[in-house]
Amino acid sequence: PPAAGDASATTDGAGPSATIELVLHNQHGLHARPAARLVDTVRRFDAEVNVRNVTTDGPLVSGHSVSALSTLGALTGHRVEVRASGRHAREVLAAVAAIVGRNFDEGVRTAGPGSERVAEAVPLHGPVAAAPGIGIGPKVSLGAAILEVADRGVGEPDVERERLLAAVTRARKEIGATREQVASAVGEHDAAIFDAHLLLLEDDDLVGAALTVIDEGDVAADRAWRQAVDALAGRFGDLADPYLRARADDVRSVGDQVLAHLLGVELDAVDTA
Repeated sequence: PPAAGDASATTDGAGPSATIELVLHNQHGLHARPAARLVDTVRRFDAEVNVRNVTTDGPLVSGHSVSALSTLGALTGHRVEVRASGRHAREVLAAVAAIVGRNFDEGVRTAGPGSERVAEAVPLHGPVAAAPGIGIGPKVSLGAAILEVADRGVGEPDVERERLLAAVTRARKEIGATREQVASAVGEHDAAIFDAHLLLLEDDDLVGAALTVIDEGDVAADRAWRQAVDALAGRFGDLADPYLRARADDVRSVGDQVLAHLLGVELDAVDTA
């Protein structure tokens, strides 16, 4: 069967809670795209959701964080424990079990033959990382020096926070526009990778971490952002599975788009083919 598990439920003063164990059967486990689908699912319910990789005896992480879920190292065949509490605890677990049972709808394509060739023709701005086997946009070469974070004067924390949040908002709009282009050209399946990118820009392990650095230290927004991106990309880089490890490129791609706005750099695509 695509998923299997044991469910239990309790009720306490904080409201109902429930737990279920499921087996992952999709090709690469809980990588960025299925993690984004899982986050999108749990956000529809009034419930707190946490997930743990039972197979590796990993930590319990938030089911609302695409980065935390992606770095669990949950591969195909692994068992994951999903815990939920709150008004919709049972309902959210039923929805999670359903999407895991459908293998996160992976492998479902709406575009016809030759969709990859269409994808290569979609005009984009800036670097875009996508899943292996999907060529999206022209090749670009930014060069490390272009996005170099230099020493500069640091504004008040509120000013630096606003700088960062404005850059994140601009990057989110760009990625959203790219998602629409790709969905129109090759279908929702290939465009879904950008849902993970968009969720990264709402993730406490990335945006929240950068804001904490700004609040706790005399650090400019661009340097705080680079620090948070490097830390999260490093977590992906430490994973044993090469497919999950390669998702560090997605983190850096999203990070570069935000950093470019912070530095005032235009990421015009440059054909290097």
